[in-house]
Amino acid sequence: MNGCQPPPGEPAAQSAAGATGPKRHNPPEGRTKDDYPGLPPRGGTVRRSTGRVIPFDADDRALLLQGSEPDRPTWRFWFTIGGMADPGESLRQAAVRELREEAGIALEEADLGSACLESQIEFDWAGRRVVQDQTFFAVRLPPGALPELGGLDEVEKETTFGWAMHSEAELAADPASLATPELTRYVAVALATLRSREA
Repeated sequence: MNGCQPPPGEPAAQSAAGATGPKRHNPPEGRTKDDYPGLPPRGGTVRRSTGRVIPFDADDRALLLQGSEPDRPTWRFWFTIGGMADPGESLRQAAVRELREEAGIALEEADLGSACLESQIEFDWAGRRVVQDQTFFAVRLPPGALPELGGLDEVEKETTFGWAMHSEAELAADPASLATPELTRYVAVALATLRSREA
């Protein structure tokens, strides 16, 4: 589930240019479009704590995924890698696992350093209200590392279109393409934290 806050009004379709990765999948046989495992019926509220990671390449560009929201399939937006912690799992462990599952990049917990940012976001997803606590980690990608999205689960395959590297300036110049207007700030704080750690 990707946190998304659409701009006011019905959002225009966003171009998928620059996104690299899987094509949209239809729901598997036996599951309807509105049947999402672990979620309450439409109109319900989901509360979750997530570990999220913003990886940067050697040129300080952030690795983001491009997704959509089931009720607004034409709106494509960029969002950070991450997800809800499993029972008994720390948020750091969740961030490492999600990076491996969503981007095919395997790192150790120690590579993430200390959390760089905590925030809470509320958004609608598939007719449910989501209240999401977010703990972000920043990490430098290993040289030559390229994302591989083969580990996405079925719901993620239906709502994730690919990945791309983004500079701060590129994100600031196109706020309508972001899952939340705060994404530019998340990236800026994560990059500043990473640079400080590397200094």
